[in-house]
Order: sequence, then structure tokens, then C-alpha cells
Amino acid sequence: MVPVERLEKDVKANERTQLNSRTPQHRNMGVSVVRHPMTRMARWFERNVFRIDIYELRGDEIIPARPREIRFRVEEISSWQQVFLSLGVPIIVIKFNDGRRVELSDKHEDLRRILQDVATGRELPWDAI
Repeated sequence: MVPVERLEKDVKANERTQLNSRTPQHRNMGVSVVRHPMTRMARWFERNVFRIDIYELRGDEIIPARPREIRFRVEEISSWQQVFLSLGVPIIVIKFNDGRRVELSDKHEDLRRILQDVATGRELPWDAI
């Protein structure tokens, strides 16, 4: 039969090793997100093949690469503003002369670059709307 003192020592030693394994270094270790090459490939396909959230300037008209989205002339814009949401995708809010308001996703920042070139004086600060 094993003496009680020996059992108590083993239990205390086991508790000490458990406490040592839970040091802050081990507790704070998390899973690091590694950029997989597939995300780069997916972005390339999204931009170059599927042409999602791509805008072009043709003459005085801003045209999305996907024909179902809204297209508009530069003269129709009364003001515009870039807003960031919690996910980090910029949203461009455009107010038109006739009172319409449109919110467009600008994942690749094409629309922002176009608007900065052709409608610089109509840009509002981020907290204006």
C-alpha cells in the first residue's frame, strides 16, 4: 500500500506541472492567419476575370465593368464621400443633383481614384454624412 504522504506529494507535483503549462506565453498563443496563395488567386480572378467592383471612366461617364450596376455621368454628381465599414471594405456614397443617393462598394478603390481625378472639389470629409 502507498503511503498517504506520497499520494499527496504526487498530487501537488501534478498540480504544479499543470500550472507551469499554463503560463501566459502558452495562453496567448493563437492561431496565426497565413495568407494562402489561393486568396491571391481568388482576388486575381475576382478582379480580372469576373470584374467584380471594377469601375471605368469613359468620356464623362463612370461605368461599372458589370453591366447590371448603375452608370452615371460626372456632371450628375453633387457630392461624394468615402466611408469605411468595420470589415475594411470602402463604401463610396454618391449624392446626385436630383437628390438620389447611391452607396457603392469600392473593394479595389477604382471608383475613388476616378472620383478624385474628375470630381475632386465635390468630395466630402468622412464624417460629413
